[in-house]
Amino acid sequence: MSPSNGPSPLVNLSDHRRELSVLQTPQFMLRQNPPSAGTTPTSSFPSGQTTPGGFLNGNIFDNPDQSQLSPYRPGTAPHVGSPVQDSYFPPEDTRRPSVASVTTNASSTGSKSSIPRSLYNKFFGPGENDDGSRSTTETSTLPGSSSRSGRPSTPTGIPRPRTPVPSSEVVPFLYQDPDDIARLGDAPVHDSPVEKRDMDDSFSTSSSHTHHRIHLPRGRTKARDKDQGRPPTSADPALSEPYRRNIRLQLDGTSSSHSSQRFLRSGSPTPSVASSLSNNPLLSPGEEAERKAKASLWSKMGLRKKDKDKAAPDANRRLRSKASEPMLNTGTNVSVHIMAKRGSGSNEHGNPRILDYATPEQIAALRQGREGSSRLGPGRRGMSDAGKETRKRSLKPGGLEAPTAFNLDTSFSDQNEWLVPGGAPNLPETISWEPPESWATLGSEHPPEIAPDEGQDEGDDGDNQTYCIRVFRADSTFATLSCKLQASVVEVLALLGRKSFLQDNLTNYQIVMRKNGLMRILGPNERPLKIQKRLLEQVGYTEEDHLDEIGREDHGYLVRFTFMMSRMGGQYSLDHDPGLGKLQKFSHVDLQGRNLLTIPITLYHKAPEIISLNLSRNLSLNIPKDFIQQCVNLRKIEFTGNECERLPPSISAASRLTYLDISNNRLEELDHASLEDHGALVALKMSNNRLRSLPNSFSRFKSLRNLHLASNHLTSFPQFICELVTLVDLDISFNMIRSFPMEIGQLSALERLNATNNRLKGALPPTFAMLGSLKELDLRFNHELQDIDVIAELPRLEAVVVAHNRISGFTQSFQKLRALHLNANPITRFSLTTAMPTLKFLNLSNAKIAAVSESIFDKLPNLEKLILDRNHIVTFPPQIGKLQKLEHLSCFNNEISKLPREIGLLTELKYLDLHYNNLRQLPGEIWQLSSLITLNVSSNLLKELPKPEITPITSIDANGVMKERDKSVSEGPQDRPDAIRRPSQLSGGLLNVAAQQAANGRKGSTVSVYGPNGRKASVVSRAGSELGVSTPSTASIRKDSAASNKLAYTFATSLKYLYMADNQLSEEAFEELSLLTELRVLNLSYNVIYDIPPRALSRMANLNELYLSGNELTSLPAEDLESISGLKVLHLNGNKFQTLPAELGKIRKLLVLDVGCNSLKYNISNWPYDWNWNWNLDLKYLSLSGNKRLEIKPNRNEPNLSRERSITDFSQLTKLRILGLMDVTLTIPNVPDQTEDRRVRSTGSMVRAMSYGMADTLGRNEHLSIVDLVIPDFRGSRDEWLIGLFDGQALSTGGSKISKFLQESLEFFVTEELNKLRDKETPAIALHRAFLNLNKELATTAMQAVEDKSISAAMATRHPSTTSGPLLSPNDLNSGGCATVVYMQKNQLFVANVGDAMAILYRSGGDHQLLTQKHDPGSATELERIRDAGGWVSRTGKLNDTLDTSRAFGYFHLIPAVNANPHVHQEELTEQEELLIIASKELWEYVSFQSASDIVQTEKGDLMRAAHKLRDFAIGYGATGKIMVMILGLGDLRKQNARIRTQSMSLGAGQSFLDDEANTFRFKTRKKAGEAHDSAIARLAPEVKPPDGDLAIVFTDIKNSTLLWETFPLAMRSGIRIHNNIMRRQLRHIGGYEVKTEGDAFMVCFHTATSALRWCFTVQKYLLDQEWPNEILESENCREILDTQGNVIYKGLSVRMGIHWGAPVCEPDPITGRMDYFGPMVNRAARISGEADGGQITVSSDLVQEVNRCVNAYQDVNNGMTLEDAFGDSDSGKVIMDELRALIREGFEVKELGQRKLKGLENPEFIYLMYPASLAGRLSAKSSQTAAPIVKLSVDPQHVWELWNISLRLEMLCSSLNTVNSPELRSHSSDMVARLKETSSDGPSDQLLVPLLEHIITRIENCMAVLYLRRLLVPDAPGPEGATGVGASGSLMDIIGTLESRLGVSFQKTPQPPSTPRTENSSFGGLTSVSTPAVSPTSANRSGRPFTPEVDSSPSSVRITELTETEINGQEESIAPPGSFPGSP
Repeated sequence: MSPSNGPSPLVNLSDHRRELSVLQTPQFMLRQNPPSAGTTPTSSFPSGQTTPGGFLNGNIFDNPDQSQLSPYRPGTAPHVGSPVQDSYFPPEDTRRPSVASVTTNASSTGSKSSIPRSLYNKFFGPGENDDGSRSTTETSTLPGSSSRSGRPSTPTGIPRPRTPVPSSEVVPFLYQDPDDIARLGDAPVHDSPVEKRDMDDSFSTSSSHTHHRIHLPRGRTKARDKDQGRPPTSADPALSEPYRRNIRLQLDGTSSSHSSQRFLRSGSPTPSVASSLSNNPLLSPGEEAERKAKASLWSKMGLRKKDKDKAAPDANRRLRSKASEPMLNTGTNVSVHIMAKRGSGSNEHGNPRILDYATPEQIAALRQGREGSSRLGPGRRGMSDAGKETRKRSLKPGGLEAPTAFNLDTSFSDQNEWLVPGGAPNLPETISWEPPESWATLGSEHPPEIAPDEGQDEGDDGDNQTYCIRVFRADSTFATLSCKLQASVVEVLALLGRKSFLQDNLTNYQIVMRKNGLMRILGPNERPLKIQKRLLEQVGYTEEDHLDEIGREDHGYLVRFTFMMSRMGGQYSLDHDPGLGKLQKFSHVDLQGRNLLTIPITLYHKAPEIISLNLSRNLSLNIPKDFIQQCVNLRKIEFTGNECERLPPSISAASRLTYLDISNNRLEELDHASLEDHGALVALKMSNNRLRSLPNSFSRFKSLRNLHLASNHLTSFPQFICELVTLVDLDISFNMIRSFPMEIGQLSALERLNATNNRLKGALPPTFAMLGSLKELDLRFNHELQDIDVIAELPRLEAVVVAHNRISGFTQSFQKLRALHLNANPITRFSLTTAMPTLKFLNLSNAKIAAVSESIFDKLPNLEKLILDRNHIVTFPPQIGKLQKLEHLSCFNNEISKLPREIGLLTELKYLDLHYNNLRQLPGEIWQLSSLITLNVSSNLLKELPKPEITPITSIDANGVMKERDKSVSEGPQDRPDAIRRPSQLSGGLLNVAAQQAANGRKGSTVSVYGPNGRKASVVSRAGSELGVSTPSTASIRKDSAASNKLAYTFATSLKYLYMADNQLSEEAFEELSLLTELRVLNLSYNVIYDIPPRALSRMANLNELYLSGNELTSLPAEDLESISGLKVLHLNGNKFQTLPAELGKIRKLLVLDVGCNSLKYNISNWPYDWNWNWNLDLKYLSLSGNKRLEIKPNRNEPNLSRERSITDFSQLTKLRILGLMDVTLTIPNVPDQTEDRRVRSTGSMVRAMSYGMADTLGRNEHLSIVDLVIPDFRGSRDEWLIGLFDGQALSTGGSKISKFLQESLEFFVTEELNKLRDKETPAIALHRAFLNLNKELATTAMQAVEDKSISAAMATRHPSTTSGPLLSPNDLNSGGCATVVYMQKNQLFVANVGDAMAILYRSGGDHQLLTQKHDPGSATELERIRDAGGWVSRTGKLNDTLDTSRAFGYFHLIPAVNANPHVHQEELTEQEELLIIASKELWEYVSFQSASDIVQTEKGDLMRAAHKLRDFAIGYGATGKIMVMILGLGDLRKQNARIRTQSMSLGAGQSFLDDEANTFRFKTRKKAGEAHDSAIARLAPEVKPPDGDLAIVFTDIKNSTLLWETFPLAMRSGIRIHNNIMRRQLRHIGGYEVKTEGDAFMVCFHTATSALRWCFTVQKYLLDQEWPNEILESENCREILDTQGNVIYKGLSVRMGIHWGAPVCEPDPITGRMDYFGPMVNRAARISGEADGGQITVSSDLVQEVNRCVNAYQDVNNGMTLEDAFGDSDSGKVIMDELRALIREGFEVKELGQRKLKGLENPEFIYLMYPASLAGRLSAKSSQTAAPIVKLSVDPQHVWELWNISLRLEMLCSSLNTVNSPELRSHSSDMVARLKETSSDGPSDQLLVPLLEHIITRIENCMAVLYLRRLLVPDAPGPEGATGVGASGSLMDIIGTLESRLGVSFQKTPQPPSTPRTENSSFGGLTSVSTPAVSPTSANRSGRPFTPEVDSSPSSVRITELTETEINGQEESIAPPGSFPGSP
């Protein structure tokens, strides 16, 4: 049987019923099913049958004949009269049709037409049953046959049971009557199915069973077939055929395109916007030719036009994409439609990129405001030209389409005209029908404004320049295109079509962009090249990197464009199936990152079950509104990371939504979102968008509790937020908000407020006190916030974090506060008004506190953690003992010199950190900290550890006086009721008097605990112990128990971590250290320990880590090593070991051993006596570097040479991670290979002529992740070298492959880019490109590993060194690392870095310069870049809450927010540069730049030792992570011939070991007692000897110091310490001698005049760089002042200096022992200093002459004269030469002041001013200097302007009343206020505002007095405009006359003195003052006494007389009778 090709009218009627079913659906009826449902591509083929070839299985260029429309339209089911066997259920299935079966049965059927049948129809026309447009199977089949879908068929003759009619919710169209439309204007759903009305019986019988088949008669005549086959006609014949065809298209929803290589399936029920825009594409050339051929064929056969129209394929029927995938739309007649507004939704479609699918001509037309046929998105309704004209005429003026009225003709007798456009008089005009959005049918409203996205940037940049782009095909091949930057997808596809020789229509193809693992289909108007260019710029490429050519390369790590057919990639997702079939429950659906195009159909059936829906990270997702409407129980929607610029309006259809998260998008506004109707919304998260404002309609969220607006572009606080009274959590961090509104107090329910990283300034508003429910407040990093006192009124506040602001003082208290963070504020005063028993955490670090108030500790009884780091605290008050519950106390980097004894009362203290202070001793009471676990006192001045104090302090009284226990009372634990007797833990130790046998059989000696004078006691007799371990006697037990009892309640039993590095401890400290039996970590590095007493370590059996670096040790107690068998870490570097004991091998668990920088020289093979590493096979870290005399060579005299294991190699150390052999002589045949988890260093400590040192540590990491790179002769040149540090992410599975890859690949890429440099390009550009290309290569290599492709061949062609490197794995794509690279070319230094590994350049004199940039995500520049790239920064300061750095290699899942664009710094080296330090992040977190400079300066002679010292100091301060330090001696470049170091360790001629050792340890001297009082100064170079003879004396003094001390005493305590530290530090660096100080004045002297000048210049510059307290900076004399160039020339304390040269009298002071200077020369120097102003340096003529002499000698030396001949002394000459070089390089200015008569001196002195060149602006006039505005003022300027306004208004009021006529109130002018604001625009100061305020207040008081006088005298007269209570108008003299009459007196013109007595009835003679009966409170003067003005028209002056309250009351009684002055007080 031939397939039926003709359309059945019954089927079409059923389609119309289905159309009616969605017309005005009642609100109570819920759609439980999607409009259509499609099967999977494989469901149409039986099992075992081969599916059609896919895209990769055959030729993609097919005959267009094979791509026809699907025979069944999606959205319609098989109907009566459609003999179909491929329905959803088999024919014999009698079940009630399900939701999907009613509407989706047809979706599972494909075209069954075969090629012969199609060819037959082309020539002879359709058969009797042919449909013309679709093909079906035979209507009758054999019982045993099966359909093509695999389902068995049923014989047609077998009757089937009648299936009940489904409910109206399932098939609503069966319950609707078409006649109702004409009568009611609607088609309501009836209670019962609508029976036949205008249909014949045969049809009505089967209409209720749409899934049954009906057999139509086949013997139709040709005429009848012709009549029924042609489309119905209408009144407009031109509209008939197009409209008939378009009706079919609109009901189809979509049509499947089909070829022999693609599966045949139905369209998606929720097609995307693109598919709705791709229904009318232009014909491809092949299709156009085919159409012409068919037309000519039918013409030859003589067929009529109607038959030809019936048989020929429709011209509009061609290949179309899946409904959910966008297709190209190249037709010119495509109309643009926008979804009509429904309910509270908007008029815009959900897809934010809808306009990307319009042609450029359409966009141009839309921008010009044209209306007509060129509209976006035709949906499913195609229209002919006539139809379009009709539609145009029906448009309303506003652009909305008026509904077209139709009369439904249900008469089947005439089927020529079914739908007649035209008049239905009763049809309401508002009736319209909108298909569901899942049908992808759009409305006809105007499109929104076109907003450019990432691919549609405005501007015409690069229009004329061509760029390259690589586009991949689906088979991984690619094509490289070259086109303009503005080229759209349409143009790119056209180029691809030509390159690929495509024969079919390009509308079948699309470009898919993959980025960060997500895919998105590009619209026709998007510009791929612009997208690529923008992304390349975001990762660091610039135009200098040739962006036009770089696109040729593969940038798949960043973005990849793929050219594929539209149907590829799945039905609902671009890459894989969503996997919903595995879900058991649909209450919580997670679809994030599935690359969805639309909602999967499975969810339609489960829509009512969905409660939460996560649609995040689906870039092309279109959310149909009807699906959201079906989710009746939907409460939560997560729509994050979708890069949407406009929120899909369908989200607003969720009627019960309570949680909405739309974070991490690109939303710029939400006015269109219509979210305000969700009154039940509880949580709304909109973080990380581009919102600049929010709709005020959001105030309707009356249930909102959580509102997150972080990381947007808000510049002001949204006002509507203040109306959300239910708000509990508010996050507005990372915006640009400057202040809070006054209405914020309305948020009475607010509990958490986060406003970090904004621009808040000044004080918080007073209404903040109304936030009564606030519990957490976070205001960090606002930087200008100064006052938070108002928050002290909040009753429920529990946590306050206001770090990194400008709060200078805090004197408040809180009721329930638990945590207070005030760190990183310039706080100088902190006190509490009342007790705070709830406070447990207080952080005051990084402040300016010089002293802690005693009252604080009384008011914090429950404090548990106190942090006071980096302040200027000198001592603690005794009241600190009241913190009985304190557990954590940190106060490092202060100036504490002594701890109070009351510290012993802190029995709950567990952590005490006091490193980097000036402690000279610890109190004995510190032993009483019985809970102490960690004690860090590194970098102090301690000489010993105190002995245990046996007299505990029990308490302290209210005055701070401690109370001690009576010493006569026993100290045993039996005195404590809770004491429990336990065995002594100290038995057998130093306290044991009984003999004990050692483990090796030797008898151990016994010692006494306390020997005479604290020295080690002698060994006690061992009698009685010869037979072994004897039982101790009773006396010994008693003695031992007593000692144990004394220590039972000290930290001897609790202390586990003890850090005492960098002190002055000797070996005597072990006497007390041996009592600490629970120690796990002991750090005694860099003390003066020469020897470790025997058995001192044996008591520490639990010791895990022992650090003894930097001492004077030559041996270890071998017997003790066996007792500490659990030791894992041992650092012995920097000592004087020559051999190591063999007992080290018995520490089997040893993992880390560092013995570098010693004098090791022993036979490695002598293993029975000396240590060999092969006994410690678990070693992970072994460093022998720096032992220049150590040789490792095979022992050829070994008798057993044939054994496999050699004790001289390292092959047995299989767990080794780091092996340091630098400077070690190696003659062994092999060294362990380097891998990503092993680093072996065997080079020397020289890089060309520079000395080089390095040190590292694994920390707590198990694997290696940080490596170094040193290439001395880079590119074969002796003038170039390359050094790098690569810090990869530490992994638990192995070493960092990223670090290894970077180390091995860097050389190749830097070399390649240097060779490619063009003219005028610097190596800085080469480093920049090398970093970017290296990161790209890293990604490419890792992705190739992901694709299981070998990289060996590719890498070998690029850089062979990496072929043996680590094979990167997919996990490495999410890993990464930081890097710092230094490249030197001659004298040019280039430093490039990404991340947080820093490089510091140190110069002579102690100056340092930071060469790298720490890429902190929270910095302003990085934050803006991250947000522009789509990233965000969390509250913890991490990028995307994951990474703590913003730039790094790798981390490709975060790209482009993370990139490898380096910061490159170029520096030209001079003679002043000495050292370059490169170190990892961990070091700089514990050691400051200045401290590193001080530490390294002491070890400049051996940089290997200096590197180890830096690392060890960081460990001593508490560092536990991985560390690497690299130091280069840049100063060696200029003295290459002065010192030559070689890698050979053999002795040269005249060299001895003694000389080498002396040279190595020349800086190691035993520190003398009293040498220094400051630990920071003590580690600097020693002080110079006091000069004598001719010398330079300098006097300094602080300007206005007395006034500053009186005004800001607390701030000056901090400021003076900053000042003194600068003075003394520079004295050590430059070489000056501090004579004495007096107050804040210094007297210093120098050997040379140039040293004095250089010291003064350096101090003046350093004073400008300090962070002074706010109070000092806000004072008038310490304000910041800029010169004309914008350089700071004054800031902070201003110091005057005076220098004089001469020969004073030198005598040592008998008290201090220091040299003192006297005589006329000293007096003159002091007077010269007095001539200077603040910041000036005055010098005498004698000093100028000496400087000139030195300059002349300097020139002579440069001309060839020797130093001795030029200067008279070679040593001093060398110093002067260096100083003059520094002065000349820096430059200085000299100005003559002339002769000045000095106080007390007879002869005048010629004075000069000298400045460094950087401060030359101080010489200019004051008028050219600009003072920076004071941030904090005593008076708010705004209040002053408001008061002035009030005063002007009052004066105008008084002036208007001073008339006899009707008063007329005149307005005042505001010009005066505006002018005053202009004059103070440079910054109002207190000097301007305070006098002005007093003046304004006086004017206001005068006006009030006059008005009050009028009110008293004429109270009932109406005022201006009828107002009463102000006073009557009239002349002021009339008012005074009234007063005279009431008083009964007359005013005379003869003045009387104020003291003249007054009588009762006397008259006033002359003009006397008159007092009013009562005075307004506002008329009181500032002394508190009221006054009244005297006003008279006479020329006499007006006087104000102050009267007492008694006088006023007396006059009131005599003047005012009762009741005469109503309303008076």
